[in-house]
Amino acid sequence: MSSPNLSQIYESSFATDPPLQLLQSELQHPQSQPPPTLTPSRFQGPVTRFTHLPHSSFLSSNGHLETALPSAPADSITHDPIHPVFRPQNFDSSLSIADQAYAAMRPALALATKLITTDEALGWWIHVLYGEARNDGHSHAYANTGAGAGTGGRPYLAPNALESNLSQAKADLAARWDALSSILVFYWRASTVRGRSVCATTASNALQVLCELRGVPYTPPSISAGAGVGAHTFSPRIGLSSIFLYHLISPVARQARTACEEMRVQMYLAVTLVHELAHVFVESVGFAGGYEPYIYRTDLMPEAGFSWEIWTFGVILGCAELSTLPFGTLSVRTWDMGFAFPSLKAPVHMDWVKAWFCRETWGRIGEVLRLDLLVPASAVGRPEVFIADRYFDGSWNSVLYRARGQIYEAVPFRDGDFGPGPDCPVEVWFSEVALQDARMAIENGVSSVEDFPGPFGNVYKHLQT
Repeated sequence: MSSPNLSQIYESSFATDPPLQLLQSELQHPQSQPPPTLTPSRFQGPVTRFTHLPHSSFLSSNGHLETALPSAPADSITHDPIHPVFRPQNFDSSLSIADQAYAAMRPALALATKLITTDEALGWWIHVLYGEARNDGHSHAYANTGAGAGTGGRPYLAPNALESNLSQAKADLAARWDALSSILVFYWRASTVRGRSVCATTASNALQVLCELRGVPYTPPSISAGAGVGAHTFSPRIGLSSIFLYHLISPVARQARTACEEMRVQMYLAVTLVHELAHVFVESVGFAGGYEPYIYRTDLMPEAGFSWEIWTFGVILGCAELSTLPFGTLSVRTWDMGFAFPSLKAPVHMDWVKAWFCRETWGRIGEVLRLDLLVPASAVGRPEVFIADRYFDGSWNSVLYRARGQIYEAVPFRDGDFGPGPDCPVEVWFSEVALQDARMAIENGVSSVEDFPGPFGNVYKHLQT
C-alpha cells in the first residue's frame, strides 16, 4: 500500500481541532489576549472535569518559571548541528505552516541531537542495539501479551559484551540512524483523535495512522525478535500534537512569552521527540508491530520512551500545563506514576532546564551524569514542593503543596485535609488520599473506573477489588 498524503488523511480531524483552528484564526486576525486554554479537559468523558494548576506566583518567585539565562549565543547549544534523522525533509510539509514550525523548533532539535549522539548519552541506545532477548519466566501484568505472549514471563534485553566496545557501537549506531533517516517521517497530528488526547504518537507505518483515524483496528504482524526492519512494512511515523504547533508559531503566544517559557517549550518538545524516537528505534532492531520488551530487567513496564527518560534523567518529564497559556512549569514523576491518574509529581526548577541547553553542561557531560549533578527534585519522601491530582468540589484539580502540609493555592478542601504530616512520606500519604478521591469522584458521577489507568496504578488496582 502506498503512503497516503497526510494532508488528505488529516483533513477531517484538523477541521475541528481547537489548537489549529485557534492558530489559523490568530494568523488571519491577530488578537491581543491569549485564551486560557487550548484543548478540552484531559479526560474525554461526558461529565469529567479537570482544572489545571494555576500559573502560580509562588512557582515564579521560587525559580520554577523564571531564572537568569545566558546572554551570549555562544554559551548555548541551540544553534549546534542537527542530526540527519531530524532533517527538514523528514518532516511532512502538507500543512502550509509546517516549514515555519520546523524553523521555530530548532533549539529542540539541537538538544535532541545531543541526546542521541553524545558519547556519554549513548548507553541506552547501545543496549537496545545489542541487547539479547531473554525471558525472566516471572508472571507479570504484561507477561502474556505482546512480545511475551505464550511465554509466561517478561521479555527483556539482557546485557551483551558488545556494549563495551564504544567505537564499534558508535559505527553500528550511525548505520542504524542512517537507515532510519531515510524512512522516518514526522508529521503534525490533531490534538485529539477519536477521543484520545496525547502530545505525540508513534506508528509503524502510514496504514497504522489511517487505522487510528478511521477507528479501524490495526493488526500488527507476528512478533519476530531479531528479524529486523524487513520483517514487516516498516516506514515509521511520529505524530506531534498540534498543541506543540500552536506553541511554536502562535503570534499571540510568542509575543507574550518570556525567554524561560520558550525554553520550557523547547525542552519538552526535545524530550518528546527522543521519547518517540526510542519507540521507533526499538522496533527497528526487530520488535515489530509496536510490541516492546522491557529494555532493562529492572524497568517497571515495557515502555521504551519512559525507559530512555529514566536512564537519561532519572525521572519522567511532563508538563502540567501543555494545553494552557502561558506555558507552565515542567514537572517530573517516577516510574510508577508513568501512566497513573491521579498522579504525584514535582515542579522542575528552571535552572535544571537551562542547564541542558548550556554548552558548559555538554562540555563536561560525563562528570555531570556520573556525579548526578543534574538530578531534579522529585515527589518522593519529604519534598518541599509537589503537585498532586486531587478531587474536590465536583472536579479534579492539580494542587500545589508546599512547606510540608500547607496548600499554597486557595482551594475549597475538606476540613482537616492539608497534605501529609511532617513525618509521613508524600507517596504514602498520596496512596491513601488518591484512592479516597477516586471513589468519591465515582460516587458523584464525575469519573468512572475507566478514567483510572491500569494495571500499574495502585488506585486502579484497589478500585478493582
